[in-house]
Amino acid sequence: MFGVVHACRGTLDDELFAQWQAHLCGLCLQLRDSRGQLSRALTNTDAIALSVLTEAQQSSPAGRRTAGPCPLRGMRTAQVVRPGSAATRLGAAASLTLAAAKAQDLRAERVHHLGLPTLRTRAGSALAEPLRRRALADAPMARVMHATRALDGLARQGAVEAAVRPGDDLLAVTAPTAQATAEIFAASATVAGRPENEPLLRELGSDFGTLAHLLDAVTDLPADRRNGSFNPIAATGTPLAQVREHCRRLVRRIRVSFDQLALTDGRLARALLVDGTHAALHRAFDPPAGTTPPPPNWPGVPTQVPDKPAPDSPQGPQSPPPPEPPRPPFWPNVLPWIGVYCTGYACCAAHENPCTGRQHSAGCSGCDGSCCDCGDCCDCDCGDGCCCDCGCN
Repeated sequence: MFGVVHACRGTLDDELFAQWQAHLCGLCLQLRDSRGQLSRALTNTDAIALSVLTEAQQSSPAGRRTAGPCPLRGMRTAQVVRPGSAATRLGAAASLTLAAAKAQDLRAERVHHLGLPTLRTRAGSALAEPLRRRALADAPMARVMHATRALDGLARQGAVEAAVRPGDDLLAVTAPTAQATAEIFAASATVAGRPENEPLLRELGSDFGTLAHLLDAVTDLPADRRNGSFNPIAATGTPLAQVREHCRRLVRRIRVSFDQLALTDGRLARALLVDGTHAALHRAFDPPAGTTPPPPNWPGVPTQVPDKPAPDSPQGPQSPPPPEPPRPPFWPNVLPWIGVYCTGYACCAAHENPCTGRQHSAGCSGCDGSCCDCGDCCDCDCGDGCCCDCGCN
């Protein structure tokens, strides 16, 4: 879920990039040690940013330890944020909460008939409860995040979406996500011992959750229109220009809230949450020239859903709905998912999501500049640099 922020090697110096990798590996090891080997598949880049934000508020840096050789580091050891620290525990709880929320969302798609049934929605239905239990397993962190309340609120997302009609308020659809993310961000102030930051982080988290939901909808819009899945932009009939303006306003609000935080060392957190959301805005609305959104790549799902003629149209009465697509072969589809996500490959290399066909950037690879392509920002006169450092959005 989400994956808005990325570590852009083109904008992080060696010190900050090493810090990012320390949080990435620390979170991965925390998931392994506390929830089992397969839980490493749920490492989430936004949760890494939350781990970074927690350390940025602490009076002293989180402890480090030497991690053993890892294939994803070329069998080299590394200094990582210590598993068991407040930063990694909160990041792990957030990763699992986001994963549980996504599984709930897939289950809701089936219950409320918000899209064609696929292996992905069936898997989400099966995994929703196990993931919820894992998300709540670290009781102190779940309590400070209000994780139970957040998951209960997100479980109602399907009913909210099923009730949407053209002309409804787009931001009302994103409200459960905003509320849950607000509590997760505010929790970082609590565990870091900076209660004065809680109101600002609750506001920043709400804006971040809304932005992530909207950017996800923008990215998925072409595919959702082809395969008949629910998309809040299409369902409410909101023009893309209006969606972009919402996103620009949210990015500005995130920057303003961040600038007021009491931080010990906020350099990396700023690069991820301020520069990162700005870059994500332009990735969604200004993709590099010559690129188009990838078509759905899930077997059995049609690449185009024809418009249904009205009963009195020249084409005659409506044809019966198409039969449910055949169940895709299990292992040929699950094995790539295991290979990409259960080994940690997804965090350290550009890859294609085997479930959706969407291309994802590497979490810790070198930067080719595309993650910092900020479109029209580079032509503005904002006085504080360009691309990911531009403040005018």
